[in-house]
Amino acid sequence: MMIIIFFKIKMSVPQPPHDLELKNIMDKLANYVARNGVEFERMTKQKQKDNPKFQFLFGGDFFDYYSYRVAAEHTM
Repeated sequence: MMIIIFFKIKMSVPQPPHDLELKNIMDKLANYVARNGVEFERMTKQKQKDNPKFQFLFGGDFFDYYSYRVAAEHTM
């Protein structure tokens, strides 16, 4: 018998980007990834690897905000 325990961890909200277009991209993608799974994120990374607006997927600036948004979308 397998018992799965979920812990609700309180995270502080990382600072979002000041660029509203970038914030919207990140928020929408986080929503899609939460609904459609990490395969959707992998596909987006592959297709957008040369697009500077999607560099947050590869770490660096605002990666923490994006990760937070994906986690937050999962809880909704």
